[in-house]
Amino acid sequence: MPPFEKHGYASLLSDFPVTQPVHVAGTAVHLQAGLAALTTLRGRVLDNTGQPLPEIVVEMTTPQRPTRATVTDSEGRFVFDNLRPGVWLLSAVPSRLPPPEDGMIWTNTWFPDITDRTHATPIRVRGGELAGLDIHLRPVQPHKVTGMVVGERGDPAPGVPLTLRQAGWSRDPGLEIQSGTEGQFEFRDVPPGNWLVIAETKDEPKRKAITAAPITTRDLVNVRVRLAPPFTVTGWIEGGHAGHEPARVLLIPADRPFDKNEPTAKEEDGGRFQIAGIYPGRYRILPLAERPNSYLASVRLGEQEIFGKEIDLAPGSPPIHILYKSDGGHVRGTVEKGEGAIVALLPLDESQSFLWEFSTILHCAVNGAIAAENLRPGDYTALAIGRLDATLYRFFLNDSDRWTNLAAQGTPIHIEQAATASVDLKLIRWPDGN
Repeated sequence: MPPFEKHGYASLLSDFPVTQPVHVAGTAVHLQAGLAALTTLRGRVLDNTGQPLPEIVVEMTTPQRPTRATVTDSEGRFVFDNLRPGVWLLSAVPSRLPPPEDGMIWTNTWFPDITDRTHATPIRVRGGELAGLDIHLRPVQPHKVTGMVVGERGDPAPGVPLTLRQAGWSRDPGLEIQSGTEGQFEFRDVPPGNWLVIAETKDEPKRKAITAAPITTRDLVNVRVRLAPPFTVTGWIEGGHAGHEPARVLLIPADRPFDKNEPTAKEEDGGRFQIAGIYPGRYRILPLAERPNSYLASVRLGEQEIFGKEIDLAPGSPPIHILYKSDGGHVRGTVEKGEGAIVALLPLDESQSFLWEFSTILHCAVNGAIAAENLRPGDYTALAIGRLDATLYRFFLNDSDRWTNLAAQGTPIHIEQAATASVDLKLIRWPDGN
């Protein structure tokens, strides 16, 4: 079936695609698709005195799509055309700007004047034109990050390359130095933010360390970076119906921000997998698999059940066993004014904390009806999200503070094995400015 297309418009649910087969037997078939106008966004980049800044790189980022970038003109103005519906972050990168006075430094700044990405104001793009989105650069106090690189036995490690860069999916190249003769290191002119110190030897076998370095209002000193060789953890996946796509198994670090180079594994024949390139630390294990009519029943490390829990991984860790079953519960219900909406079913653990990574997304039918099969037995919170806000779910997925507030609007559901739960939902309201 060809896609729905119209010049200047995009699908409302392009981030949550649904494929629906259509059978034609000599009668007319009526199809309906939700489209939203593409957006043009305009603004300026200004310094802390309100003066426009030319030749400043401006970026728009969203988790679902590649970064868009442009450069301000002679009046500090910038334009982004043909933005798809969703939630974006807007930032200025003043890498070419001369330093301000009084020993301060410039740093990446998110709309409207935020220097910490985690507190940036997201921009909701819903079609039409958005104007007046000015970014005000703020000079910040530079800081130092100092410490020592040591080997496995705690002895100083000289001459080791180190990189200091932002955690997550940052494209910034970061700062690069080498440890001194006694393993010491010092990064200068570091702005506040969540940073990672990454040390990696050049010789084989390589040894590496990734250490969190959060900076707020003062220098970060005595950071100890302990090198370790990589190791491999094996495992196997059991259950689920045949004909599925190979699963991936991802490690989510629990003691530092998630990074784009985290180890991952792909399921091989017979359900076996191995996660290579792991360094000692505390992790959560996240299976990413399409198992139709099945649910993730168990994740075990050796004999220990670790579903949704943090565990320590080190050389010699036992195998991981991931089990899918097909005897789960079912959900039937409706969403008031729910045409085109999505419903997020968020599971809760024993302490009633949300397990964001294991959420289930349902798409409402034209009449607002929802249905789900083979869900993991347990407690859930259901959030009905309007079609124009659907991308907000994925954007804020890891923002636990924001979701804790939003979840208060959710409806609790208890799923029992081989039983059907009924629920009637209303669309949640997103806070202004999100």
